[in-house]
Amino acid sequence: MDLLMWRNPLSSALVFAICLFGFFLNGILGYSSITIFAYIALAHIVSRIVYTNARTVLAEMNVLEQRQLVRAPDYFVSEDELTQLVPAAAAAINNALHTVFGLLVGECNLFTGHVNVALLKLAAALYVLSFLGKALGTTGVFFVLFVAAFTGPKLFEKKRREIEHATAVLKEKAEAVARAATLQLSGFLSKVKKS
Repeated sequence: MDLLMWRNPLSSALVFAICLFGFFLNGILGYSSITIFAYIALAHIVSRIVYTNARTVLAEMNVLEQRQLVRAPDYFVSEDELTQLVPAAAAAINNALHTVFGLLVGECNLFTGHVNVALLKLAAALYVLSFLGKALGTTGVFFVLFVAAFTGPKLFEKKRREIEHATAVLKEKAEAVARAATLQLSGFLSKVKKS
């Protein structure tokens, strides 16, 4: 999160510039995402090999200190550490699956007034995503998300009070519209049931 909050401006700017270059390669020059990721991985592997071998040669020439190669540990996570995480993981998984199940079965009964808000939010988000996908294309959508990820947290940190006030006003108006729509819908449905 420090990267997105620009706590270390040099690191954030470097990552931002590299990602912008990736979007330039993908969106303007037409390189596929797989090609870009393959080149990044290849460059990483080659640079690690060159660094390790050059360091060994320079150490043998007494230019640098001798250093042992870094070995992988026998284990990265202990069983005790994983055991401590099981209750929280199980609760999170059950909560997520409960929500997903509600979304999959369309848990929204207009006749009784039982409305799954998560389902309506998902529908709205999918509509916005489809609109953005049509208008901007896949690369454009990812570019907008990338820029939002790098600018949104810092903007929120600086303008928190104004954003929270505007959000509260919008939420209040949205709830009023939802109540009015629910009343009209229930009135319409009661007329349909009677006839």
